[in-house]
Amino acid sequence: MSNDHIGAGAQATPEPLIIPLEECHTDAAKRLWSERFECDDEKADKWLYNARIDTDYVTQGFVAVDRTQVVGFGIAAVGSAEYANNYVGDALDLDVPDPTGILHILVVDADYEGQGIGTELVKCRLQWLATTDAETVIGTAWHRETHHDSRALFAKFGFERVATIEEYYLKTHGHTDCPDCEAECRCDASVWRRDQ
Repeated sequence: MSNDHIGAGAQATPEPLIIPLEECHTDAAKRLWSERFECDDEKADKWLYNARIDTDYVTQGFVAVDRTQVVGFGIAAVGSAEYANNYVGDALDLDVPDPTGILHILVVDADYEGQGIGTELVKCRLQWLATTDAETVIGTAWHRETHHDSRALFAKFGFERVATIEEYYLKTHGHTDCPDCEAECRCDASVWRRDQ
């Protein structure tokens, strides 16, 4: 399978093929992640490795493929309540059970947004999480005015917004992985929850 990123004007198949993340997808997923959100290479490598290899983390990655091109990907994980609270950071204290599912990164190629790929990636990750012991699923939606974000997807799948936090990444993790912010990310975000 090619690891190349699609070009402008490409057309998606009516129903994207969603498959588990494999090693042959990692370069394309990392490139897509960097193009859409910027990312620290070390962090991306760690997440993409854990999402396809049996490690101490219960993690699964999925990719959306159009023909032979990766046009989206998402990662889901299962962790303790402490892990879930570390994920959302110090700005919020979640009352969640052990274990809790987490919808991590969701990235769709800009040329393919609005074609149902994000929906299919959320659906597939929730189906995978339903096979685990996770009773609750959480996720965050990064609010960026120039981009689609996952707030509508969370609502579509029955999640409830727990909180909206101004300058979320600055307050929680100090991320600099934001192409819209020149230094530390000052974007707002919302935290979402769904009980299985």
